[in-house]
Amino acid sequence: ALGPRNVHGISNLQLWRAPRLGRALRRLAQHLEGRVFTAHNVDFDLTFLDHDAQERGIRLPDFPVVCTLSLSRSLDPNFSRSHRLGDLCVRYGIVLERAHDALEDARATGQLLPHLISEAGVTSSDELFNRSAPRSRRR
Repeated sequence: ALGPRNVHGISNLQLWRAPRLGRALRRLAQHLEGRVFTAHNVDFDLTFLDHDAQERGIRLPDFPVVCTLSLSRSLDPNFSRSHRLGDLCVRYGIVLERAHDALEDARATGQLLPHLISEAGVTSSDELFNRSAPRSRRR
């Protein structure tokens, strides 16, 4: 079967058992307090989170953002390499068993980040935030 389920592997039963979106967003807002939101292609995730939180009147806290896609692209000014999460995992020897599975992608992104920080020579959080800022948060 083709389609979203084939990509992310989420079944109808998992959706039925999952918490409602408003509840999940309120829990996320609590978890984001004092933490750094890190993802590969942060703009993609933030587009959904911001829209859905606003639609439900849920205020997400201000939080710093690190985008491993932006950081990887900053290391390749000639755009000569792929920056897809799966390709980066291969490049850095990170096992990614189920691409597009949220937990697997998050785990792989967490393992990828130190490699990118090291390759970029990043030595401070300010430098990391500047080098990895997604398009939506660039100054």
